[in-house]
Amino acid sequence: MRDYEPKKMKQVHFTGIRRVLEKANIVKPGGIILVNADMVEEADLNATRKDVKVVPVHCDTLADQVKNPKGANIVMIGAIAKLLGDFDHETGVEGMNDMFRKKGKNKYEALNAAAFEVGYYAV
Repeated sequence: MRDYEPKKMKQVHFTGIRRVLEKANIVKPGGIILVNADMVEEADLNATRKDVKVVPVHCDTLADQVKNPKGANIVMIGAIAKLLGDFDHETGVEGMNDMFRKKGKNKYEALNAAAFEVGYYAV
């Protein structure tokens, strides 16, 4: 897996807050706001700036669907990986699982892989 370019990561802002508008001003024009749609009102999404792309992902719902209710953050990581396009699905899962193995949390590999996958293919 290749290293990220810090300036590229600044174009994506993850938020799970109710008021997307409060954070929209920190995203560069042409940037992406990735939102946990299970935590944000649809009216807030529609009122966001027109010069940024808002991508809603139902992280909690998708995590529940793959029997990983604590995996909403992993769902979002899958979506971020897809949107940035720096690596494919398989490389993302391998890198994520490698990181968790190093932390001694490899028993969650299958659950995390499933959460990553639904996030990756949700966008």
